[in-house]
This record gives sequence, C-alpha cells and structure tokens, in this order.
Amino acid sequence: MRARLLDEIAANATPAPITRLVDGWLAKCAPGLPFRRANAVLPAAGAGADPERTAAVLDELTDWYGTQGRRLVVQVPSTDPALDSLLASRGLVVEAPVDVLVATPVPVIPVGGVEAAVAVGVDAAWAAEYGAVHGEDAASRARVEAYGRMLADLGPSAVAAVARRSGEVAGVGFGVRERGWLGVFGMGTAVAHRRHGVARAVLGVLASGRDAYLQVEVGNAPAQALYRGLGFTDSHRYHYRVTA
Repeated sequence: MRARLLDEIAANATPAPITRLVDGWLAKCAPGLPFRRANAVLPAAGAGADPERTAAVLDELTDWYGTQGRRLVVQVPSTDPALDSLLASRGLVVEAPVDVLVATPVPVIPVGGVEAAVAVGVDAAWAAEYGAVHGEDAASRARVEAYGRMLADLGPSAVAAVARRSGEVAGVGFGVRERGWLGVFGMGTAVAHRRHGVARAVLGVLASGRDAYLQVEVGNAPAQALYRGLGFTDSHRYHYRVTA
C-alpha cells in the first residue's frame, strides 16, 4: 500500500539518535531536534487489528519514553481507524492533523528569471548560510539549522536546492530520496521574491522528474494552497495521538 510506504520512508527521512523497535513499532527520540516526527512512534502496519498486543506495546513504549523524560507521541494513519479508537480509549489526544500530498511525478517547468541548483549532502553550516530565507527571527533560523543537523546523517540521499533571482538567494528546499521517491522538507521563499515561481523552481531541481511527497498540516492554508497549486494531490492523512 502506497500510504504505508510513504509513512515508512518519511520516518527514515527523519533520523533520530535514539531509537527502539518493539514488535514492529519504531520509536524515535531526538532531544536536540525540534521536530515532532523525530520524537514519535510509527506503529506497525495494521496495529489496530490486534488490540491486546498493541496495548502491551503501548505500555512498554510509555515507560520507555518516560525514562527519556518525554511524552508518548504516536503517528496514527487514516488507514487504521481501529488503532485511533484504541489510543483514544487510553486517553491520548489528537495533535497536528497532517495531509500527505504527492506529485507523480513533479512537473519540471523552467521558470524565467530564476536559477536553481542542487547540492548533495546537507549539514548545519549549509543550513545556517541559507536559513535567513525562512525568516530573520532566531527561532526560525534555529529550526532551519536543525534540519541541517538532522539531514547530515543521511549522506548523499539528502539533497538541498538553492534558487537565485536577480543575483539574490530567493528560495531553498531540502529533500530526501529513497526508493524512487523524493520527500520534500523545509521549503522556503524569501519575502521579496514570492509569487515569482521560486518554489516551483526549487521543487523541479530537487525532484528531477521523480515522484515526490510532502507532509503539510491540515490547518496551514498558505502551504496547502502553494503545494496544491504546484500539482500535489491527496495521498492520505495522519494525525498524532499524544499523552495529555
């Protein structure tokens, strides 16, 4: 099933320094990264079909995250409503509904006046150099630099693109390639260069004609409009269930 494949490769694209595999459930913990998905559990496929086994796994993982000083965060796919019901019965509450969007493939359309190029291998220094595109405030820059630290562990499967317009850095984007798919993360366009096709140019060179996926929160209307306007359509949805 494509939805499961995308959830698995997205989990691989968000490496964490501390992991634990329990009966097919992948638990990740990354104290130095501010990303929910780097500190969450990807359940085994079809976990909701075996509530007794799932309850035992949840007990074990709740204790494990407690020893890490963290709460339990479970990624719940829309394809497993039984799991969602089980987690709700245990008092876990919903956070951050996410749409997984796909383009198969990303259309590569030249954008006049915008030059975009890919750099293979991403690190914190690279992210720091171009982080201002995502915002001038310290929190935004720290988040972008965290992307660099995270993706550095992935080696050449992690790629980044920089778009320039009128000689200025106009946009950046991060991507992770696996099994013929490109996962798109950390897109940003400088305010002065928006509505000039910068995001399209970045996506085009990142994907290079590949199938691509990305994750966008349901309530993020500007991002939803941007990516759907670039040809992305719905694959599936997930949300997180977290201990209150």
